[in-house]
Amino acid sequence: MKITGIIAEYNPFHNGHKYMIDKFKENGTGIVVIISSSFVQRGEPAIIDKWLRARSAIEAGVDLVIELPYYYSVAPAEIFADGAVKFLDYMGVDFLCFGSEGGNISILKKLGEISSKIERNDSEILSLLKNGLSFSEARIEVIKNRASDNIDKKTLDNTFAGSNNILAIEYISSLEKLNSKIKPVAINRIGDDYSESEIKTINPSATAIRNMLLNGKLKETKPYLPIESYTSLLEHIEINLKFNSLNRYEELIFYLLDNLTIKELNSINFSNSDVINRLLKFRKDSSNLEELLNLSRAKSISESEIKRYLCNLLNNLTWDKFEKLNKEQPSIRVLAMNENGIKILKSIKEKNIVTKFKDFESLPQLIYESVATNNYFLTLNKKRDLDYYYSPIIIN
Repeated sequence: MKITGIIAEYNPFHNGHKYMIDKFKENGTGIVVIISSSFVQRGEPAIIDKWLRARSAIEAGVDLVIELPYYYSVAPAEIFADGAVKFLDYMGVDFLCFGSEGGNISILKKLGEISSKIERNDSEILSLLKNGLSFSEARIEVIKNRASDNIDKKTLDNTFAGSNNILAIEYISSLEKLNSKIKPVAINRIGDDYSESEIKTINPSATAIRNMLLNGKLKETKPYLPIESYTSLLEHIEINLKFNSLNRYEELIFYLLDNLTIKELNSINFSNSDVINRLLKFRKDSSNLEELLNLSRAKSISESEIKRYLCNLLNNLTWDKFEKLNKEQPSIRVLAMNENGIKILKSIKEKNIVTKFKDFESLPQLIYESVATNNYFLTLNKKRDLDYYYSPIIIN
């Protein structure tokens, strides 16, 4: 059986995600999705837990959902992509499918190949950072400059105007770096841009849906969600009474900023001295986390970069820990599956397949995942060690 891989957050799972899955299924392949675990790439706890998100995906047509470890889930885009692609390559999937504005796979592949040769400490990136660009802006400018001999400016500008295109380029770059045999496939996405904060069309962004949920408008989200996802949101709210957000960690974040040393703050993974200096500078003028984030932003520092740092601070993910975890061989942590997903698992030979957490609890990947899961539920039902309690969800 041929297998299609998808990288997702499903935060929450909405009609646009369902549309993409239905399009992927037209190829007749099995579908494996690797989803962010308890915290997500923009630097937030997921709106609902990983098991409910995984169940929604299986009920909507996915065959197998596996976990992207915390240390890749909350990372800059290129490292997020590297981690997710590494896991899918380890599984041996045949295709990597993703949404794209325009779906021009030829252009995306050319840009991905260029991106794969650019290091984080590239001299041109460092020069642009000194001129006030953020890292992601500098990286895009470098890719554009090195592609300009073969791709016209209008095409480059239009391609990089699409947030899904930017992530697609990172996925292809990751495939190139691994010399992977996985074939990238782009599907033209529908609906609002992922960063759109308000409802604009019948297919709004996950950001807009999350804003509604966090503002107590759960019922109003129903038209924009598959019934499976809406049911999961209802189940979450019945148990936890509220949806999760970084604001719920406000007191803990302020405590850490007020009490840790500069050396300890700098030891956190993906720390940036400018980010830390601004957080400390504006901490005394901030009565809440939202104020602190607004004051700490700068032209060269995005809010997502700050929030990713704060998530890593909460979860005590240091540079040293990340370097060790990044060298570990992947272990396939199963969150949910259907009968076809079981067949896919059986077809994977000589790989670490985690279906019972306790049997693999000594693996560094799972030790750290337990920390992140416990911290995720700290602001909700405060239960601990749920990784040990939950078995993979099986839906026939």
